[in-house]
Amino acid sequence: MELEGRDDPLDQGESRTSWAAVYTTNLTVEVTRRLTPYGIVDFSPTVSPSSVYTVVISYGERLWKGEVEELSTDIYIFLTRDGTNRVKVVEHGGWPSWADESVIVERVTPPGLHTFTLATSSSNKKFIAIATRR
Repeated sequence: MELEGRDDPLDQGESRTSWAAVYTTNLTVEVTRRLTPYGIVDFSPTVSPSSVYTVVISYGERLWKGEVEELSTDIYIFLTRDGTNRVKVVEHGGWPSWADESVIVERVTPPGLHTFTLATSSSNKKFIAIATRR
């Protein structure tokens, strides 16, 4: 659908602002806390089996250029309770999942096969499920 008088910012090489962030909510006391630092773009969070750590894909402070197939994201890990101790663990990585408490799996598909969702089984180390777009 084309809107008269409006140009697509991607046609002009402009970046887009994303509002994607990760939050945690304590349902008992009804308190929500933002785990993503302001000005940072995080999405696809996965919590470790112990719930101590969360891993996300992130643009960091870079703006999103609208890509949906080959994302230029990094993988960060931080404490689930408050978002502190944030560390980049993979540059140019995407769609992480926990294999166990100390192993993160990401991009198990060859370039050109776009993985959107990755899931591992902590009880069966030989099993990985993915959803793709061809």
